Amino acid sequence: MILSESLDMTPFLHRLGRAGVRRRRRAVAVWALVAMVVIGIAQNAGGRTSDAFAIPGVEAQHALDVLEDDFPAAAAGSSAQVGFTTETGTLADPRARAAVDGTVAGIAGQPDVTEVGELQRSPDGRIGYVDVSYARPSEDIRDDAYRRLEVTRSATNDAGVVRLELGGDLPTEAALE
Repeated sequence: MILSESLDMTPFLHRLGRAGVRRRRRAVAVWALVAMVVIGIAQNAGGRTSDAFAIPGVEAQHALDVLEDDFPAAAAGSSAQVGFTTETGTLADPRARAAVDGTVAGIAGQPDVTEVGELQRSPDGRIGYVDVSYARPSEDIRDDAYRRLEVTRSATNDAGVVRLELGGDLPTEAALE
């Protein structure tokens, strides 16, 4: 019975396809009009997007809940990675180490920075990075915090001892805006 009903649909679809091919411009215009109407209805319906999520009963959700309860700053905050490279010598050389230490201290003193981790170095000592943790979510501080990191990057790179690059959540989100 289902097979016979689907066979009855075949001539209709065949005629619809032939009409669409014969009147291509009209078919495209109708589909464009339908798309605009659907988009207009969706925008006027007052719908909002949200990146908030919760999945009760899942271990990962329980971990997020514990993190928010016991360490609210860590759960709420954002992060960045600040990378250092040197063309000559290593980051442990006195001039490079002084440049890195001064930059890290400057970043640690910036508003909303809660922690700057230890410098992690590559095996050859020429590349390293530190993790920077922020107390507030990226959307609350993104523009100002990123601007401060950019100023720090320019100053460090202009000094010419080490090269600084940015990565992580906060710089990535700021660059996407």
